[in-house]
Amino acid sequence: LVVSVGGAGVTPRDVAPEATRTILDRELLGIAEALRSSGLAAGSGDAGLSRGLAGISGSTLVVNIAGSRAAVRDGMATLGPLATQVIAELSSLEL
Repeated sequence: LVVSVGGAGVTPRDVAPEATRTILDRELLGIAEALRSSGLAAGSGDAGLSRGLAGISGSTLVVNIAGSRAAVRDGMATLGPLATQVIAELSSLEL
């Protein structure tokens, strides 16, 4: 699991999604959508502006999370169970 924090907003310096996209073999749109949704539900209006991605690179789950403390706290709470499932599925393929 690789989690990048910050750089997923709308300013010219926010390039995490573009950098991440170049290494992903497959995107996992549901994880990125869940992170945005949980942030909005927690009252973070900025969550709807996140362009963060999630996906698989080789056998590694890669996720962008917005950089605010609230986004990291809420994002990791949302990501935990999803990451556990993805990693378990990827691990079962390696057997």
